[in-house]
Amino acid sequence: MEKRRSIVGTPSHTTQTPTTSNTRADSHDSIKKFETEPDSYLQFRLQIEKKLAYSFRGLWANSNAAEEFTQNAKQHMTNKIDDPQALKALLPTEYKAATVAGFPNHFVNGSAYPGIERTSDYITRVIDRLQKDRLRSVCIKQSAQDAFNRWVQSRMPEMVWAEPCSSWYKLPSGKVIVPWPGTILHYYAATEIVRWEDYDLKFDEDEQKFASFGNGITVEGFTPDSIPWLRYN
Repeated sequence: MEKRRSIVGTPSHTTQTPTTSNTRADSHDSIKKFETEPDSYLQFRLQIEKKLAYSFRGLWANSNAAEEFTQNAKQHMTNKIDDPQALKALLPTEYKAATVAGFPNHFVNGSAYPGIERTSDYITRVIDRLQKDRLRSVCIKQSAQDAFNRWVQSRMPEMVWAEPCSSWYKLPSGKVIVPWPGTILHYYAATEIVRWEDYDLKFDEDEQKFASFGNGITVEGFTPDSIPWLRYN
C-alpha cells in the first residue's frame, strides 16, 4: 500500500523537504529484525546519528560545507515566501531551548530529533529533583536567561543562521531566535548537568528543605549488597 508522509521539523507546523530523494517507511521485516536483533538496531541508529552529526559542519558561514548545503537546498526549493509581515511583538527568548523565565515548572522543546530526546532527559532530571526534594516549583531566573541569550547571540555571527534571508526564525536581518549556535553534540554537552544555580527553587516548606533526607537510613538498610566507595577498576 502506498503511503504519503510529511516530514515535520521545528516548529512542528512546517513541512520540510526530505534530505534524501528516496524516503520510505521501514518494512515489517525490518522492524521485526530490529526487535529481535538489538545490535542491528544499534548500528542502524549509529549510522543515522553519525550522518546527522556530520551535517552540522555546514552551519558555519563561509565554509565549503555551507556552500554545498546552500546549493542542495536551492535544488529542493519548491516555494518562495514573498513580502513576509514584520513581527509586531517582542521576539521571545528562552534558556537552553528548554524553559522560559516567569513560567514555573514549564519546560518545552520543538519536534526536532534528537534534540527533543535530550530536552526530555533534561526535563526528567528536573522532575526527579522536584519529587525527591519536595519542591513546589522551579523557575529559571531572568538574569540567567538573559545571560544565556547574550552568549547565544554572541555566537550567531559565525553561523549561517545570521545570513541575510527571511525565515521562520528571523527577519532578513536582526536577532536569530531559535537555532542552537553549534552542533547537536555541543547541545548534549551543554545540557549534561542542570545548573541549579540558574533556577529559583521553592520548597513545600522552607523550614524543611532537608526533609527528603528521611530518617538517616537508605533503602538498602543495614545489609547492603555493595559498598559505594569500594570497587575494583
